[in-house]
Amino acid sequence: MRRCVFLVFLVISIELSGQSTILDSLKIALDQRDVLDTSLVKIRLDYIKHSIHSSPADSTLLNFALETLEQASLINYSKGEILANQRVGVILQYFLSRPLVALEYYQNAVTLIDQNPEHKQLMQGSLNNIATIYAERKDYQQALEIYRQIVREYNGQSIPERYLGIVFGELDQLDSSIYYFEVAIKRALETNNTAIEANCLSNLSLIFSRVDRMEDAISSVERALHLVDSNQIDIIRPTAYLNASEVYLKTGQFDLAEFYALEALSIPALKANLFVQKSIYATLYDVYKATERFESALRAHERFKDLNDSLTSIDQRVAITKKDLEFESERRQIKAEAEIRRQLLINRIYLVVGLAILALGAFISFLIWQKRKSFHKAKEAEFNREIAESRLIALRTQLDPHFIFNSIGAIDQYMITNGVEKASVYLTKFSSLMRRILENSNHDWVSLADEIELMRWYVDINKLRLSNGLTLNVQIDPEINAEHTLVPSLFIQPFIENSIKHGLAKKDGPGTISVIASITIDDKFLFVIEDDGIGLSMEAENKKRASLGSKIAQSRINYLNYLSHNDATFETQELEQGFRVTFTIPYKQKF
Repeated sequence: MRRCVFLVFLVISIELSGQSTILDSLKIALDQRDVLDTSLVKIRLDYIKHSIHSSPADSTLLNFALETLEQASLINYSKGEILANQRVGVILQYFLSRPLVALEYYQNAVTLIDQNPEHKQLMQGSLNNIATIYAERKDYQQALEIYRQIVREYNGQSIPERYLGIVFGELDQLDSSIYYFEVAIKRALETNNTAIEANCLSNLSLIFSRVDRMEDAISSVERALHLVDSNQIDIIRPTAYLNASEVYLKTGQFDLAEFYALEALSIPALKANLFVQKSIYATLYDVYKATERFESALRAHERFKDLNDSLTSIDQRVAITKKDLEFESERRQIKAEAEIRRQLLINRIYLVVGLAILALGAFISFLIWQKRKSFHKAKEAEFNREIAESRLIALRTQLDPHFIFNSIGAIDQYMITNGVEKASVYLTKFSSLMRRILENSNHDWVSLADEIELMRWYVDINKLRLSNGLTLNVQIDPEINAEHTLVPSLFIQPFIENSIKHGLAKKDGPGTISVIASITIDDKFLFVIEDDGIGLSMEAENKKRASLGSKIAQSRINYLNYLSHNDATFETQELEQGFRVTFTIPYKQKF
């Protein structure tokens, strides 16, 4: 009796640490708001997201999510409606075992995205979960087709490798499944995503057991269990325990197999998940049969059969087919109506342009065009000169000879006191920092991950030459993919240098620089750089610092506004202790 369960980790990904503290903060924020607006809906959506991971068995969460969906609809907050539909679907699918109802909410989200293409980046979440419903119904080819659709239609964005590992595992293409799970585990380690790492290890252990690589299966399942238990990853605990039970059963460790199966059944969040319960009773049946406890085996088999009949009824399969047909028909109709509106708009534009050309006349139009062309060329030349000058100033600032000299001296002293091997780490960082600065000077945009790495190298080098201690705190919104998000080159690091040179180097005691990146409600990229140094005094040197830094930043902001139609802002603020720089730029991605 096959009962392997591949866990598809929820598309709502957040950090697992500090969930209780975050929920408490969100509860306070909710209590303090009595006006229905987009900010309130966003807080409620965040509360649902964190509650799903910290307390998935909360019976009131579904009603709270449905109320949030209604509120977003009342104020015509399209992004909030999309996210609320997705979160309601997650609760229904993963915690209440109502996949058909969940499918309806996912499809609602897809329809809203079709109507509001500016939220196209949210489409993958709905499609991934729709694919899991097909996978649970053993329609793996359809699930694979949806994943291919994600790659084909949404900016070429690749789907997470763990999903491919699951589908290929169910299709018995086990070499491909192992490959994609191992790639997913590597990515999870690189991004320090413990939940996804545990998820993939648990799933990979099943594949190893099916190809008789039992040592690898045991190793993977033990690593997964350690991560789940030590990090309290409750959301994947039931399935991780079930998969562990399956692996131990195949290796003949019946006591461990029974222990983890019963532990999984005792988890409150599992009571509503009939799919996982069915698989647990299948495993218990094999355990009891192998240990000759036939009465217990019979009871486990009967329970398995009842659950299996509930999950695979003909009515459910017919309902899925009917919903798919209705949904596809509605989606085609929406696209056709949108195309008609677009064509009408184009025809009106052509009519207006034609009348304008006839009215103005060819001769007057030519003279005006010539005059504007000359004016724009002059403005563009002046603007390019200012940008080139600001980039040169920024590059000179980053390649400050004083910093280079002091850094080499500090590394030399560190080599004397700590040895060549330890010092070579800082020498490597220093050379990488110089090379990265020169490379980035040739690009208008670089990835946020590259910029963060450059900042860390720069701060690490400065730690060697400053005796009072230096800390860099970087906080990136979990919704931001640092590898795919782009920021202007030669933009952020000069502010870090100013904070160290003029704010923290002269401070008595340790200093801290905080860098916070987030997405605003109107989908802009918000960056805040703050230090707790001495701030801007009336000294000439610090006045010069403000003037030079502002001049460079303002030139770059002007350039960004030129490219993005005045979509970037910049401001500075002197704090009671320290200095803050805040700027918003367009949210730009590689794909």
